[in-house]
Amino acid sequence: MGKSTGKAGALRRRMNRSEGLARLLGRVLSAYLGLCWRSGRWRSEGEADLAAALADGPVVLICWHGRSMMTNTTWAGRAPLAMPRDPSPAGRVAAAALVNQGALPFEIDLKGGNFGAVRDMIRLVRGGASLALTGDGPKGPVHEAKQSTLDWARATGRPVFITAWAQARPWRLGTWDRLMVPKPLGRGAFVYHRWSDGLAKAGDEAARAQQRVELAALMTQVTARADELVAGAKPAPKP
Repeated sequence: MGKSTGKAGALRRRMNRSEGLARLLGRVLSAYLGLCWRSGRWRSEGEADLAAALADGPVVLICWHGRSMMTNTTWAGRAPLAMPRDPSPAGRVAAAALVNQGALPFEIDLKGGNFGAVRDMIRLVRGGASLALTGDGPKGPVHEAKQSTLDWARATGRPVFITAWAQARPWRLGTWDRLMVPKPLGRGAFVYHRWSDGLAKAGDEAARAQQRVELAALMTQVTARADELVAGAKPAPKP
């Protein structure tokens, strides 16, 4: 085992044992993301459509896991945002950061059988919180839309928006999804795009499979659009 790997493993073990350490690291992460948001130059697209939907109640946001780090930060306190988190050390730090930013994380079980998590999710949405999900999370495969994401979105009965953020020269972690990390003073963009399709019901497996393909394709397009905005492309004309 290399020295860096050993240190990382020791840190994970310490976070597992110490809730205080996870909260401290979460506050640091939250402050850093806030700095990136406040010091950056950000463009956006789709906020008017999002605002119109929010006027009627909560919405569901879906993004790729690799673009999830700034989802709550770019949300910028529009309303409480409920977000699932896994019980891993990194998940505990992320949850602490979300709480510090005013979000509402709820725990999921990586082994499945998340009936309790679904109940928590529905309770939060009925209480007025919007919901943020990752299309390919929490463990991948990368850019492969999960049926559970669609099922959870359908369970809320709320409008679905695909979202992505981008930055000119972000960092990338060596994780399965190459998680994108912003830098301060960066040029960035974020996009919201309403998904107009209805969500296929349980039992219609062919329709559900096709919808996963369509969701993945649209998520890839929205992510590419965020990258284009960073590069200086003009907003796409309204149809």
